[in-house]
Amino acid sequence: MQYQSVTSLKAAAILSLIYLVYILGLYAYRFFFHPLSKFPGPKLAALSHWYEFYYDVLQHGQFTEHIQELHKLYGPIVRITPTEIHISDPEFYDTLYERSGRRDKYGYFSRRFGYASDSFSTIHHDVHRMRRRALSPFFSVKCISEFQPVIRAKTAKFCNKIAEYHPNFKDTLHDALLTCYITGHFALHFLFVFPILDSLPDWFVIKVQPLLRPMVGIKRDLAQKVRAIRDGTNGGHKSASHATIFHELLHSDLPEPEKTDKRPADEAQLIVAALRAELRSAGVSASDETDWRTLEGLSYLNGCVRKAIRLAHGTSTRSPWLAHDQELHYQDWVIPKNTPVSMTNVDILMNEDIYLEPKEFRPERWIENPVLEKYFVPFTKGSWQCLGLNLAQAELYIVLAMVFIRFDFQLYETDVSDVEMVHAYLIPYSKWESKGVRVLVNSID
Repeated sequence: MQYQSVTSLKAAAILSLIYLVYILGLYAYRFFFHPLSKFPGPKLAALSHWYEFYYDVLQHGQFTEHIQELHKLYGPIVRITPTEIHISDPEFYDTLYERSGRRDKYGYFSRRFGYASDSFSTIHHDVHRMRRRALSPFFSVKCISEFQPVIRAKTAKFCNKIAEYHPNFKDTLHDALLTCYITGHFALHFLFVFPILDSLPDWFVIKVQPLLRPMVGIKRDLAQKVRAIRDGTNGGHKSASHATIFHELLHSDLPEPEKTDKRPADEAQLIVAALRAELRSAGVSASDETDWRTLEGLSYLNGCVRKAIRLAHGTSTRSPWLAHDQELHYQDWVIPKNTPVSMTNVDILMNEDIYLEPKEFRPERWIENPVLEKYFVPFTKGSWQCLGLNLAQAELYIVLAMVFIRFDFQLYETDVSDVEMVHAYLIPYSKWESKGVRVLVNSID
């Protein structure tokens, strides 16, 4: 027995020594011999991903802001992790996110939410292009124009709810979505988290985290709808005046593995979450049926929409891409092929050299100023640009126009700190104690 104990201790000591040598060797390689070893940046960031973990998880979504501080210290190009380069230069954006270029997503970074089969988490350029081609007809300008009656009907219902419930509004999906985003950032650093969560039964997830009940319900309902469409028991699309995204997917020329129940349901979760986030910001009068492209042509409304989208940022974390077939050149630096290179939309959207006093709400700055369009990147650019761009803008123009015709608002116990970004969890969040933007609502006769 004593001999076995000594042997076990020896084995543990040997394994510990081997692991220590491995770690020291890995750190030495990253520090001295890695292709990115000559790029500027903090030494700790070059050694380990724990550097990112500290700011991202332990400091509650502070890595985006910390990267901005690193650029102030090291310049416009910085090595922010052992494998990744970050660039802060608006003029380089079109180079990194070019439409004709072949870019893959960084696999390590795209698994934050576990939806391995949706287009948002797709890694490879060719697979993304195939999936995007199947969805693109649904999001075309023509299709969105035909979809306007549905947007108006939903918006009218939303306005009626505002009139019915104010001033005692009920809670929304805000807390559930926040829980998902925080979990996603934790899972980014521990890739086994989401496979485990995905395998848990719904009742157990709700029991452990009641805040996720709305999200679990959405996921279950969407999966059931997709299954009914596949089985032919859901014929609602036959009498609808518009196409549905599920029928576009399931009747496209995608390979059969791309048409499983899980794939469209995953896609739908992202779409519904995005739509609800958009609709949560506004509402509209049911009597206004002006075409959304006409509303877009109203210069001040266009400025309000552009400004609101810019201040909302879209995504607030960086977007890393890999160029497999070419080296990227920035100033005197040559970035090796297959290196994750990222930029952050917030850096451009809040750039003081582009937008004078960027935090000020000035819609008029967009009037007759086409130069700003080059730097309007909340939906990103290139071949991976947000597919729902037209739908999002149509919703915003219609909703904002209708809501400000029907209602008058006064801020209630709300200040600028309730909308300023403090935590970057894919989308920006203000201080934890904030109750969000609250208003007193009055109907306009």
